[in-house]
Amino acid sequence: MKQKRVNKPKEQLAAEMKVAQETMRLRNISKDKFYPFLKKHTTSIEDAKRFLQIIDTAVKSTYNEDLVVRTVGSLKMVEKIRETAPDSEKERYSDVFKMFEDETIVTFIRVVSDFQQVLGGLVAEWERKCKLAQLGSPFPDEK
Repeated sequence: MKQKRVNKPKEQLAAEMKVAQETMRLRNISKDKFYPFLKKHTTSIEDAKRFLQIIDTAVKSTYNEDLVVRTVGSLKMVEKIRETAPDSEKERYSDVFKMFEDETIVTFIRVVSDFQQVLGGLVAEWERKCKLAQLGSPFPDEK
């Protein structure tokens, strides 16, 4: 069966192309640089795992220190959204990043994470209380 062609906005196609290019770039770094480096500079799988944990922790701890100081505005998210988001989505994304522009990155992450947990809890509570019949039939020919 032939699939229906879906026309995507130019901005969405460009964003998907960027994601695909970045995925390929990361694969090439891993395959051509990092894996050969690990083979050369580690003595065993255990040593490689320990080495990876140490460098991961070192970068994350430095990065986390930076998150407490830097503001959301310093990330230039509004500019990035203008380049990558579909036109229909630009305003709401830009508005949320402008709202948090003077807040630290940590504050932004905490607020967003807290709301994700709150919404998850509300949905879980609703799922416990809601009867299946309230959703309606999943069959189009049945009401």
